[in-house]
Amino acid sequence: MNVSSTFALIKNGEGGYFDALCGEIARAEKLVHIETYICVSDAATAPIFSAMKAAVARGVAVRLLIDGIGSKAFLKTGGETQLASAGIELRVFNRDDYPLSFARERLRRLHRKVAVIDERIAFVGGVNLVSDFAPPNPLDAAQFDYAVKIAGPLVSTIYRNAMDVWSATSSKSLRRKFLRAVKKMPTLSESANAAFVFRDNFRNRRSIEKMMLDAIARAKTEIILANAYFLPGWRFRRALQAAARRGVKVTLLLQGFTDHAFLRAATRHLYARMFEDKVYVAEYARSMLHAKVCVIDGVWATVGSSNLDPFSLLLAREANIAVSEPAFAHALRASLLEELQTNAASIAPTLWAQRPWREKAVSAIAYRVAKFGLHAFGLRAG
Repeated sequence: MNVSSTFALIKNGEGGYFDALCGEIARAEKLVHIETYICVSDAATAPIFSAMKAAVARGVAVRLLIDGIGSKAFLKTGGETQLASAGIELRVFNRDDYPLSFARERLRRLHRKVAVIDERIAFVGGVNLVSDFAPPNPLDAAQFDYAVKIAGPLVSTIYRNAMDVWSATSSKSLRRKFLRAVKKMPTLSESANAAFVFRDNFRNRRSIEKMMLDAIARAKTEIILANAYFLPGWRFRRALQAAARRGVKVTLLLQGFTDHAFLRAATRHLYARMFEDKVYVAEYARSMLHAKVCVIDGVWATVGSSNLDPFSLLLAREANIAVSEPAFAHALRASLLEELQTNAASIAPTLWAQRPWREKAVSAIAYRVAKFGLHAFGLRAG
């Protein structure tokens, strides 16, 4: 008989994910494994590093896997040496040794945010190890994001995958072993009520996109999708539009306050197409929206690290949780609706069509430049 895993939705890093992670590290007996794209040593993350050091002192193996570009500042300021002196094993995924290179390999990043404690508890989401109030966020407004705390049989699946990714950053022999293993690994690893869905550059290249497309195709009444960087290919856009045409209420919550003006301009070029099929679009205006979540029909939800742009969908290593559990879906839906009502600006189609021609031109040019860039790197967003 299948045993269901349990899930707790966590909003933001400070006062949410960071506290929960510190609590589990304090209870760790054998292993603490953490993956993050951005790692920063600041006042917000100091308790996490302190908990990791305390775990090492009591004999726990502590591992931290960071990305070579996302955590470049941490590496440049001596973070690697400081962790090594504390007994924390640090590995860097794809060091950025050639910053002027335009090779596609340089764009393959570790964008996952995963933590596993003793093969007992796991965390999956979009929260990096950095303050919620780091620039470009306002000093009085936290970045908006989510993570999930997981207990139960699905943790073993997440643990095995995390160990494979860890091995892939070691010697060439282990890297070859990882390549053989990943070809045998199923795209979707399930417990009774959820799945851990990961994206890599081997067998599982389209796994997260396919998971979301399948869920959108099954939608009957409602889709609420919040995503930080939204520039999907035609297949994903058409799936959302098709859902709206068959009577599903489709709501997109996207970035208004952004750290990537170019990508936001390209995203805005898609709004007119969404409006044609009555898709509701709102922009999060209080701070930076960093969430990558979706709720469908109030019963299915996904939370993770994958944006809906070509870099996340075609290049980066990503990890999402898909949960078929009404209580969890309702909690995420309620949180998103609250943000839509209090911190988001609705985009009115008629007013959007009346924007100045210069603004329309900038969006159109940004969109076409983005598409050209994909082709230049040999990528094709389906």
